[in-house]
Amino acid sequence: MAGYLALWSVYWLFRLLTGKEALGYGDFKLLAALGAWCGWQALPQVLLFASASGLTWTLLQRLWTRQSLQQPLAFGPWLALAGGGIFSLAADGLAVTARLAGQDTARPDGYEYFLLRRVGAVLAGSSGQTCFG
Repeated sequence: MAGYLALWSVYWLFRLLTGKEALGYGDFKLLAALGAWCGWQALPQVLLFASASGLTWTLLQRLWTRQSLQQPLAFGPWLALAGGGIFSLAADGLAVTARLAGQDTARPDGYEYFLLRRVGAVLAGSSGQTCFG
């Protein structure tokens, strides 16, 4: 919900100021899904990584090929890459933290097993829990 509202607010603010559409509704939905998978706490990081990497790559590519900078930029693929990266890092980071704390993560009551069960449940839509807790 927070992800959808964040980009929806940016969309409408930009549209009221300029009269142009800057984002598609798919971007709102993708960020909402990423918020459901990784928790709302990860959304600022996802937006930062997505916008910085998308802008950097697009500027370098368009300057290198001498394309116009006025063409629109697809934001969805960058959101997906950033969200996938944050999701993977969060899962790996939690497992590493559990190992450093001395927990046996390979046992059925270990953290990796718990994390895989939780991520599987979230992806299957059977639980409201996220990879952050």
